[in-house]
Amino acid sequence: MGGLVRQYDRIKQKNNQTGAARTDWKWYEQLDEILGTCETTSPGFISDGLTANIESITQKEQGIEPKSKKSKTSTGSISDAILTMSLVRERMWEKKYEIQEKELEFKKQKAEQDLTIEKDKLEIEKLKTHAELEKIKIQLEHERQLKEMEYKYKSNNNHVSLIKVHYYIE
Repeated sequence: MGGLVRQYDRIKQKNNQTGAARTDWKWYEQLDEILGTCETTSPGFISDGLTANIESITQKEQGIEPKSKKSKTSTGSISDAILTMSLVRERMWEKKYEIQEKELEFKKQKAEQDLTIEKDKLEIEKLKTHAELEKIKIQLEHERQLKEMEYKYKSNNNHVSLIKVHYYIE
């Protein structure tokens, strides 16, 4: 709020200088309604202007045509301003809460996706390991069969040799 008031004061001073080009700012007219009357502005007027502006902004957000401005000078206008500020603050907190809920939901979905990806990676590793194990089993079985065939071949050759030796001896 202080930054808005400082910006308003700078623009107002520049616009009040003779020979200076007019500076426009989107909040200038609204702040000028609230702050621009004079230094002896009554607090009732400030709260009325603030209340009217907050109410018109609220109505514009809700799509309702703003009501015409009425001049209030009672202490009720201060309570109206406080009430309006309270409602605006409450709406801000509700929006912040909604944003935080959406952010948490997004983080939850991302964590679930990451978990699914990690599970899939582990499943792939499991399948790879199983395939490697099967490959090793097949290789061992193949080597065993080769050794067995080699042994049978050697046995048959030894048996044939013995028969030949036995045949020659007789």
